[in-house]
Amino acid sequence: MKKLIVNADDFGISIGTNNAILQCMKEGIVSSTTSMANGESIEDAIELIKKEKLKNVGIHLVLTAGKPILKDQLFLIDKDDFFIFKGYDSIREYAFNETILKQVENEFRAQIEFFYSKGVNLTHIDSHHHVHEIKGIREIVIDLAKEFNLKVRHTNKELKEMFLKENVKTTDFFSQDFYGEGATLENFKRVVSDFDDGSLEIMCHPSYSDDNLKSSYNMRDAERMILYSRGLRDWLFDQGISLINYSDI
Repeated sequence: MKKLIVNADDFGISIGTNNAILQCMKEGIVSSTTSMANGESIEDAIELIKKEKLKNVGIHLVLTAGKPILKDQLFLIDKDDFFIFKGYDSIREYAFNETILKQVENEFRAQIEFFYSKGVNLTHIDSHHHVHEIKGIREIVIDLAKEFNLKVRHTNKELKEMFLKENVKTTDFFSQDFYGEGATLENFKRVVSDFDDGSLEIMCHPSYSDDNLKSSYNMRDAERMILYSRGLRDWLFDQGISLINYSDI
């Protein structure tokens, strides 16, 4: 049996993103979301979580956007108190030592605890720019997943095997192919049709156009229109594919 999680990243990054994700969760096919503790519109996101009584919310751990939750992360911030890492490539070129990894651990724990302090119970972990697949950081995430009893997104075979060895629950499959030029209805259907029986997570980033959204990714509105499509929801039903979330893993 095929089970599908459609997870919207970046809940809390902007009002337009928050509204789009909520719409796609209530009336479309998005079945879970992950929220950024340091997002500029995180308080709005938390209000929506509580108002709509959302139970399928995880955390989108952040090291490559905005400012840290903790104020004493001297090795992780620039002169303006923003994270020194500016994207996918910059953090992968960085040499993490034990001292800096300890600050990463403290920051990630603070981000997780932020949600619990707001009364939001988390279901799972993923990360902005997949930083939790980096050696050193991935071990931190495994320990935190065990500590807080959270499932974790795997992004490749090596990471999945590590999680399973450590008894950290994850999906059978993961796809990031619904992104960029691949963010089309036809490609979404292809990804869903091609995976074997089991559980698959598809990552997505729906949003309304928003002047406050600080992101170079320009396919968010196109994703929203696809993920909100009632026709796509009917197609999944016709294919016998069940929409689930990380609580079901």
